[in-house]
Amino acid sequence: MLFRSGILKNEFHLLTVDAFKTHLRSGEKFPDRSVLITFDDGYADNHEFAVPLLESNQAQALFYICTGNLGSAREFWWDELENLLLCTSDFPPALLMEINRKNYSCSDDINSRKKLYNELLPVLRRMDFVTRENNFNVIRSFFPGALRRAGHRSVTEDELGSMARSPSVVLGAHTVNHCSLAALKSDEQKIEIQKSVLAIEKITHVKVTDFSFPFGTDRDFDDTTLEICRELGMEFVAANIPGCVHAKSNAYAFHRFLVRDWDVPEFRKNMQSFFK
Repeated sequence: MLFRSGILKNEFHLLTVDAFKTHLRSGEKFPDRSVLITFDDGYADNHEFAVPLLESNQAQALFYICTGNLGSAREFWWDELENLLLCTSDFPPALLMEINRKNYSCSDDINSRKKLYNELLPVLRRMDFVTRENNFNVIRSFFPGALRRAGHRSVTEDELGSMARSPSVVLGAHTVNHCSLAALKSDEQKIEIQKSVLAIEKITHVKVTDFSFPFGTDRDFDDTTLEICRELGMEFVAANIPGCVHAKSNAYAFHRFLVRDWDVPEFRKNMQSFFK
C-alpha cells in the first residue's frame, strides 16, 4: 500500500543499510528526509509480503529476527496471550489464576478480559523465558482447545534462507525468546543475544553484526546489554525510542519511530510529524 502510494519513494530519501551505517560511522550529515526501513521479530509476513514489495521497488530493509519460534507454529508470547484472552470464543464464565505469586481474576465479559490482558502484559514482559513459560502454562491450562493462528507464525528456516539471499534484505538478531534484557542477569542476556546471532548465521551462512533490543525502550536494556553487544561483535544496535537519527547518534542504541498499520493519509501525516 505505502509503496504503491509512492509516498516513501517520492517524498523521502530511502537509505540502504550500508548508506545508513556509513553516515553513522563517518559522522557525515544524513540527506534530508532520510528513511531506513526496519522490521522486528521475524513474522512470516516479512517473507511473504515485505520482501517482494522491497524487491519490486529496489529498496532495502533491516529485518531483526527473534529465533526462538523459527520453523514452529507457535505464536509470539504476546500474540498467544491475545489469542487466549481476547480471541477465543470458549472462554470460562469465571477465571482465577496465580501468576508470579499474585492472584488475577476475570469474567467472560470482553472488558474484563481486556483488563486482564493489559495487566499481564507488563508482568510477563519482565520475566526470563523459563519463568514466563511456567506462568504461561498456568494460563494455557484454562484453554486446552485453543488453536494457533497461522497468520501469526514466525518465518521458517527455508524462508529465512530465502530472505538472506535477497539484495533487499539485511538480517539482524533480536534475541531467542524476546525477553526484556534489562530484567535478566548478565549471563542470561548474553545467551539470549549470542544464541540468536548464531542461529541466524547457521541458517543463512551470513555474518550478523546488527541487533535490536526486544521492546527497545530505555527500560529494556542497560549498560550491561550494550557491553555484551560490543563483546559479541554487534556493530549497530537499534532501540525503539522515538526520535530521528543524526550523524552523531549512538550506534549502539539508535532511535526509531514505530509505524502502525496506518492508511495512506495517516501514514503521510505521521511521517511528516517525525521530521519536525
